[in-house]
Amino acid sequence: RTRAEKAYADGNYQQAYTGFQQLLLDPATQAETEFPNDLARAIQCLQQLAQTDKVDALLEQTLKVHAKNWRAFAAVAQQYLSQQHDGFIIDNQFRRGHYVGNGKRVNATARDRVRALQLYRQAISLAQQKASPSEIAGLHIDYAAAFLYQHEYAVWRLQLLTDLDTLPDYDDQQVYYSGRSEVRAPAQADGKPLFFTLPTTYAKAENDAQRWRWLLEQAQLINPSVSEQVTYLKADFFRRLYGEQTLTPSYSYSRRRHAQPAATNDVANMLSVRDLGENETMARLASGIQRFNLPDEFNYILLYKKLASGTAYRSIGLQALAEIFENRQQYGKAAAYWRQEIANNNSYTEHAKERLQAITAPWGQFETGEAQAAGDPAKMQFRFRNGKQLAISIAPIKIDRLLTDVKKYVSSNPQNFDYDKYNIENIGYRLVEKEESRYLGKPIATWDEALDPLADHFDRRVEIKTPVTQAGAYLVTATLKDGNVSRIIIWLNDTVVVQKPLDNKTFYFIADAKTGKPIADMHLDFFGYKRDYVDLPKPLDKLRYKTTVKELDKQTDNQGFLLLDTKEQNSNFSWLLTATNVQGRFAYLGFHGVWSGHYSDQPYNNTTYLAITDRPVYRPSNTVKFKLWLQQADYNQIGSAKSKYANRDIKIEIHDPRSQRIFDQTLRTDAFGGVNAELMLAADATLGVYTITAPNSGAYSNASFRVEEYKKPEFEVTVQAPQDSVLLGDTITANVTAKYYYGQPVSNGTVKYKIYRYSHDTRWYPTGHWDWLYGYGFGWFAYDTPWYPGWKEWGCFRPLPYW
Repeated sequence: RTRAEKAYADGNYQQAYTGFQQLLLDPATQAETEFPNDLARAIQCLQQLAQTDKVDALLEQTLKVHAKNWRAFAAVAQQYLSQQHDGFIIDNQFRRGHYVGNGKRVNATARDRVRALQLYRQAISLAQQKASPSEIAGLHIDYAAAFLYQHEYAVWRLQLLTDLDTLPDYDDQQVYYSGRSEVRAPAQADGKPLFFTLPTTYAKAENDAQRWRWLLEQAQLINPSVSEQVTYLKADFFRRLYGEQTLTPSYSYSRRRHAQPAATNDVANMLSVRDLGENETMARLASGIQRFNLPDEFNYILLYKKLASGTAYRSIGLQALAEIFENRQQYGKAAAYWRQEIANNNSYTEHAKERLQAITAPWGQFETGEAQAAGDPAKMQFRFRNGKQLAISIAPIKIDRLLTDVKKYVSSNPQNFDYDKYNIENIGYRLVEKEESRYLGKPIATWDEALDPLADHFDRRVEIKTPVTQAGAYLVTATLKDGNVSRIIIWLNDTVVVQKPLDNKTFYFIADAKTGKPIADMHLDFFGYKRDYVDLPKPLDKLRYKTTVKELDKQTDNQGFLLLDTKEQNSNFSWLLTATNVQGRFAYLGFHGVWSGHYSDQPYNNTTYLAITDRPVYRPSNTVKFKLWLQQADYNQIGSAKSKYANRDIKIEIHDPRSQRIFDQTLRTDAFGGVNAELMLAADATLGVYTITAPNSGAYSNASFRVEEYKKPEFEVTVQAPQDSVLLGDTITANVTAKYYYGQPVSNGTVKYKIYRYSHDTRWYPTGHWDWLYGYGFGWFAYDTPWYPGWKEWGCFRPLPYW
C-alpha cells in the first residue's frame, strides 16, 4: 500500500493501479478502514489512465473475492453511486466512460442506483453478526441516503417502490432526469400535500420515501448516539420539500422584500409568508402553491429547534431557524436566533454577526434612477430600514473637465490603455473608488431628511426631493445615522442628442430635453480616435500601438439637424460628440461608433413569378397543366398599372428530379404577364419533384410539382391504445386490427410494431389584452422593463424557462 500510494503521488498511475488492484483482489486483505480508500484510489488511477471501462469489472471482482465482508459491499456500493454514469453499449456490453468507442450511448444512473441499494442491503445482512452497533447504524444511514440519490429534485420518483431484485436496463437518455431545478413536493389527487409516513416495517413500505424513513428510524434505535444526525437528515429533507423557499425559482436565502406591507385581502394573506405560524408553511407543490399545516413529525421548525437545544448540531439548528424566519420575513425571530448563534462563539460567529447586522442595523440605498429634465427639482427614490435620520449632500460634477482630460489622455498615444481614464460613463466609480475629487465641485446643497421606518425591520421606499434644477451632473451622498453611506449620480438634462444611421450618412438631431423642440445653431465638436498596431524597426522591434486622432467642428441647421458623410466621420474611429451653444446648453454622446448601411430598395423591385398546376401530384403518362405569371414587386405602383411583362416572349423550362430539361418553350404572355401550357409525362417518367422556371426573366422564384406512382391500399390497419394516461412501468393492452376493404380480416399476417416515447413541454401564460390579435401569450414575450418608473408596482415579470 505504501508503494502504491507513492506511485500515485508521483503520477505513475499504472504502477499504482497494479498495487491497489493486488490489495483489492487478495483474499487475505481485510476490508478494514483502508479498504474504501484502496478502492477509491484504484478507480482514480483508471480514470487518470482513461480506462473507466474497467471500473465495473474491478468492482464486481472485488465483491467475489470478499463475498462475506460487509465493508467491501458498502465500499463498492458507494463507488457505484460516485461513478460517471455515461457510457456506451459495444458488442452488447456496457463500457463506462466517454472514450470507449462509437457504440450506442446510454446512461447507467438508474442501474447504478439499484445496484448500490442491493449491495447496501447485503452489507447490512452480513454486518449483523460482525459489526458494532455504531457501524450497523451507519450502514442504515448510508442505505437510506442511497434511496434519495438523484431524487433530490425529482422528488416524485420517491413515490415509486424500487424493485431491488432486478437491475433496470440502461437508459437511452444521457440525463437520468430533467426538469426544473426547484423541489416540488408531490401532491394528492385533491391537490393537498402528500406526506411520507413512517411504515411499521421495511417490508410494508409503500414507496422509497417510506423505506428511507424506516432505515433512519432503525439507525437511531440501533445506536441512539446518531439521533441528532437522523433528526438533521429529516429536518433538511422535510424543509426542502415543504419549506417556504420553494416559492422562489431556486433554493436560496436571498432577502426578497416588499417595499410596503402586503394588502389585507384574502389572496394577499394566502400568499404572505409574514404571518405564517410555526405549525404551518407555504410551499410550491406539484399541484401549485399551497398553504397548509405541518404535522409535528414533518415540521422542520420543530426538528431544527430540537437540534438547537442539543450539542453536536446546535449551530446547524440555530442557523437554519434564523434563515427560515428570514425567508418568512419574520425578522425579529430571525434576529433572536442569530444572537443565540453569536453566543455560541464558534467559527460561524462572524457570519452570524453579519446576518444580524443586515437585519437590525440602519441601512439604506438609492434606487437606480433615470436622467431627468432640467428646470424641475430633481427627485430620487431611497430604500431604507431601521434608520430615522438621513444627511444629504449634493455636489456638481465637472463633466467638461473630465471630457477635456479624456481627450488629452487619448491624444497622448498611451501604450497601455487605461480603461478607467477613458471610460467617461463610469464617472461614479472614479469619483468614489478612485477619489478623483478634481472633477467634483463644492457642495451646493446639504440638509437632513427625517425618516419614518417600518416596524419589524422591513424596507421602505421614499421619494426625496432636492432643490437642484439646473442642468448638469451631480453626486448625491446620503449618510444614514448609525448606518451606511449611499451615493448616486443624478443627471439633469436640458439638451439631448439623437443619432441615427442612414444610407452612407449619419444623422444627428439636437433637441430640448423637456419639449423635444429642435435647437438651432448648436456647435458640435467631434473627437474621434483609432488605435493600430505598428511594427517598429530594430532594435525597437516590439509591437506597439499608434493612436490616430481626428476632430471635426460642425453646426446644426435651424431644425437642429446635421448630416455627416462617412468620408468625414470615419466608421473605423470611436467618436465623442460634445454639443454646446452660447446660451450655455451642454450635452455629449460617446464614446460611440458610427455605422451606415448601403441601403437600397432592391428587395422591393425584384422580378418574381407565381406558378400553379392543376394538381399537386401526377402519375406517369398524366398531362400536367400549368400557368405562370411574371411581375415586378414594385410597391410604388399606383392603381392597376400595366404589367411590365405583358405581351412578351418568355422562355419556360421544366426540369425533372435528375435536373434533365424535359420542357423548353418560348411562350407569349398575356396582358397580365401570364402564360399557360401543358406537358405530357412519359410512361416511364422519373419519380420525384419537377421544377418550373423562367430562366431568362431575371426572376428569383420557382414552382414545383411531384410525380409519384400510386397503388390503392388493399387493407386497413387500426390501433386501439388506452385513452387515459399511463405511468411508466404499467402494463397496457393495445388492439391491432387489419381488415381488407371488402370486410374480411387479414389472417396470418406478420406484425412489426414499435412504441415511441417523446418529451412534451408547454408554457402557460396568463391571458393578455392583445392575445386575440397577436396570439396566445403575446404580451409575455416582451422584455421586462424595471427601469420604467412604477413598472415594479404594476408590471409583470415574464416567465422564464427553468434553465
